[in-house]
Amino acid sequence: HGILITDVRGHILYWNIACKKLLGYSKEEMIGKPVKMLYGDEDEMPFYSIMEKLQKSSSVSGRWHARHKSGQKVCLDTRAGIYQAVGKGGDWIVISLCNLDRLELAEKELKAKEAFATTILETSADAIITANERGLIISANPAAGSLFGYEADEMLGMHAKRLIPGICGSSEDEVVEDYLNDSECMESGKVTEMQGEKRDGTLFPLHLSVGKVAWNGGHFYAGIIRDLTKKRELENKILEIGNEERRRVGQELHDGLGQMLTGIRMISENLARKLENEKE
Repeated sequence: HGILITDVRGHILYWNIACKKLLGYSKEEMIGKPVKMLYGDEDEMPFYSIMEKLQKSSSVSGRWHARHKSGQKVCLDTRAGIYQAVGKGGDWIVISLCNLDRLELAEKELKAKEAFATTILETSADAIITANERGLIISANPAAGSLFGYEADEMLGMHAKRLIPGICGSSEDEVVEDYLNDSECMESGKVTEMQGEKRDGTLFPLHLSVGKVAWNGGHFYAGIIRDLTKKRELENKILEIGNEERRRVGQELHDGLGQMLTGIRMISENLARKLENEKE
């Protein structure tokens, strides 16, 4: 933030390096100069109107279209307050400046990222839920609701243990972090197979991947869940087909090879009788 200090007449007493970056003037160029040289039109930020507002309030804020040294206008978020400079020859006006153009650009970029993330969550075929350290769900995408038989909003505040009984210990008071730190359980981010429970009590197999996300001085957990029901059905079907094929091959071997062996035995017996007759 740019910080400048003026006396009650509007003459600049202090000018920090951020002000130079915002408005192009060096400290040497601005010390002792009137602040009004930073704005062109009196109706944009009259210094004396700020003084009038400060007489009624300890601080004021607003937008100021300041004039850069190059002549371009810069939109600034401006906040001003009175500082009683004891022994310094009167009061000082302390003004902070922040470039709104950069803030607006950052806000647009943030909104774009949020929209991108929301689109991914809303359209993902995998169920995605987030939970706090206590295991309480703080967000769920539509796929999660469809998978477990709830509306996505109904899942908010629900304990993750109701959906995935094995995700925590023996009670809902235990947190997800205990699960992640358990040496017998998975490491954070590693995919593991567990059992889920739908709204109607139906149990089904699933893959769960949990990641720990730092946020606002704390952290939460994001879980990606994939239903394994169809995969298990396909695996069982393949096993059935394999067993059936083994039975068929066995039967064919039994029938075909058995007949061949029977024929060979009969031929061998016949040859043995002929040889016996020739000896006689």
